[in-house]
Amino acid sequence: MKPNTDLQEQLAVLTMTRLPTCPRNMWRVLDNFLDIWGVSPTYDTLAIRSHCALGSVVNHLHRLDREHVVIWRTDTRRSIQLLLRYPQPDTRPPREWPWVTVIPQCFMDENSPIAEGKACLTLARLREPARRVWYHVDHFMEQNGAAPTLAELGELCGTSKGAAAVQLHHLQIRRVLQRAYYKPRVMRLILRYPAAARAEPFPKRKGPNPGPRAIKPLHKQISFE
Repeated sequence: MKPNTDLQEQLAVLTMTRLPTCPRNMWRVLDNFLDIWGVSPTYDTLAIRSHCALGSVVNHLHRLDREHVVIWRTDTRRSIQLLLRYPQPDTRPPREWPWVTVIPQCFMDENSPIAEGKACLTLARLREPARRVWYHVDHFMEQNGAAPTLAELGELCGTSKGAAAVQLHHLQIRRVLQRAYYKPRVMRLILRYPAAARAEPFPKRKGPNPGPRAIKPLHKQISFE
């Protein structure tokens, strides 16, 4: 299993502080078992190694699922997958991190064929600032396993936090993503940036983006002489 990135490690520490003892022990058992065997343990093994009753295993797994630590299917055996690995003992959250509910998206599945077509149509309707924000959100979440803050997104797009928030609102109207206001990193992509356009990132801006009034009308640019 791949270790957590720096951002995922901080998110794991914040999640661990909210968990009771039994779900925390179960998280550690799952991390150790999956790292050694590559497959999730049975409910009996989880109950024995987590020191909890067999009937409470499902409840603890539901708690880990609500905290976005694992994903699993109730109708399939050994289908538990970890989204966040158990944090290292020497990891501590920095003081400037807000203690809020965070929704990490540590896995980024590609669009289905229908979703890919919808993403291409949506991209064609968007203006360049919204496209730039969508691209950088997708790239940041793929690299770090969590959504960027408004300050990080503004720095990546070469704009201010307020302008990035406006473009995020447009993307939310277009059903590209979901986000919670006034909470950092609480964002989930509904559509990924189209794969065909992902290979050509936007060039860096050298100056302010000219508005529509700065562009001369086409009929004034063409001479019929």
